[in-house]
Amino acid sequence: MLRALAVTLLCLAAGGASAGPWPRTKGETFLSTSLEAGDTDTYGALYAEYGAAPSLTLGLDLGSSLSRTKQAIAFARWPVGNTDTPLRMAVQLGLGYAERWRIPPFKLVVTGGGPLPALPAARPKMRPVVQTGFSIGKGIKLLGRNGWLSLDTRAEADDALATTYQADATVGLTTRKGHMLIVQLQTGATDAGQSWASLAPSVVMELSDSTHVELGVTASVTGGHHAARLGLWQKF
Repeated sequence: MLRALAVTLLCLAAGGASAGPWPRTKGETFLSTSLEAGDTDTYGALYAEYGAAPSLTLGLDLGSSLSRTKQAIAFARWPVGNTDTPLRMAVQLGLGYAERWRIPPFKLVVTGGGPLPALPAARPKMRPVVQTGFSIGKGIKLLGRNGWLSLDTRAEADDALATTYQADATVGLTTRKGHMLIVQLQTGATDAGQSWASLAPSVVMELSDSTHVELGVTASVTGGHHAARLGLWQKF
């Protein structure tokens, strides 16, 4: 079961902000790079964690593409509750910038006759954001193999107080050869009424004790977006 918990740190960290409730070992660094190519866009991400103290993990979450949201968020995560029980919990606080789409303010001036001018279109702008999160999870035994269950929730508000909410549920299993099978349900909503849900299964192959390669797909449950994902994880 200890191996399953250690592996969980690798698996959940690779999903960006969904890092799970388990702290990074003091002095350890984890780095993940990934590329997700879909039917409408290609998205690249870099995710890093560092064990600053036994109960403090520091991290950086970067992501960018031509049309999807760009973000750069630094965060800190620490455990809460009883850390001696199988059920683990943690909270997270992050600060940074994220791209938001807004309709710019405008003045309507009409001179003479004719049709009214078109309203301005929404435009992207990098805005400061505050991110808060709560994670809960535990190691499990399933089909005779070690594994884990976790739930990661986050709320992210920008300087205009527009808020995005996300919740990711993850189940994972380790194989006899040290590989991992992961299924994640990714959901989210905004205070403007938008919502989404995606299913993201993946296979993580162990190249060495410190290096893993991830192959996965993401399929939208609420729409037609599909993507393939390739990731490289490195532990130092």
